[in-house]
Amino acid sequence: MDLFRASTWIQLGDGAKTLFWHDPWLPDGAIASARWPRLYAIATRKLLEICPRGNHSNNWIRSLQRIATSQELSDFVDLWGLIAGVNLTDAADTISWRWSSSGSYSAASAYKARFVGSIPPFATAKIWKAHAEPKIKFFAWMAHPETIAHLFRECSFTTEVWNLIKLWSNDDLPAPTSPPSIDAYWDSLIRGKPLAERRAMSDRLLYAWWGVWKERNRRVFRNAVLPALQVAHLIWEDIRSRLRACSSDPGD
Repeated sequence: MDLFRASTWIQLGDGAKTLFWHDPWLPDGAIASARWPRLYAIATRKLLEICPRGNHSNNWIRSLQRIATSQELSDFVDLWGLIAGVNLTDAADTISWRWSSSGSYSAASAYKARFVGSIPPFATAKIWKAHAEPKIKFFAWMAHPETIAHLFRECSFTTEVWNLIKLWSNDDLPAPTSPPSIDAYWDSLIRGKPLAERRAMSDRLLYAWWGVWKERNRRVFRNAVLPALQVAHLIWEDIRSRLRACSSDPGD
C-alpha cells in the first residue's frame, strides 16, 4: 500500500472516495499525514474522506479541535493555505500513475518503481539466453537485485558454495566480490567465450543462485540446515542433469 500511494496522484473530483490524511491528493502530490504528522497525531478522524457522501468538505477542520500548541497551529495554517485553492466538482476522483508518461499503470513501470534507488538489476537478456530450466530463469528474473547481491556477493556461505562449484567445473573464475555489481560479475564470466561456454557459465551462475535461495528457504521455513558441501553437491547435480538433458535434445 505504501508503494501504491507513493506511485499515484489523485485528481480530485467530488472527493467522496479520497482519504484526507492518507491519499496523495494535495496540489503538490504530498500526503497530509506525512507532511504534518503533528496534526495527524491529534486528528480525531484519521480515515476521513475529503467530502464523505456529499457532506461539507471542511470536515477535516472539525477533526482538529484539539490543537493546543503554537507549532500545531502553524502546521494548521500551512495546511489551510495549501488547500485553500482546491475546488471540488461533480465528477469522480481519478487516480494517475506517476511512473508512466500516460498516467496509466503498467507492470513494467511498477517493477521499475519497486527497485528505484536500489542496486541496478542485471541485463535480463543474459537470463533468457541461458539453458537453465524455465523455473530457474523465472526466479532470476523476479528476484530483487539486492537479494541476489546479498546471496551471491556478500554472503560467506554462498562464497563457499560457489568456490566448490568452481573447483568441480575446473574453472578459474574471478571472485564475485571484485566487480561493482552482479551484472559486471556476470559479464566477466562470459566475456570473450564461445556461445556454448557462455551458456554453460550462465547456467552455473543461475543454478547457484537457485540452490542457495532454496537453502535459505529451508532454514527459514523448515528449520533445517545443510552444510555448504551438500548444498554445492545438490547444485552441481542439477547443473549436470540439465547439461545431459540439453545434450540429448537436438532442438535445445
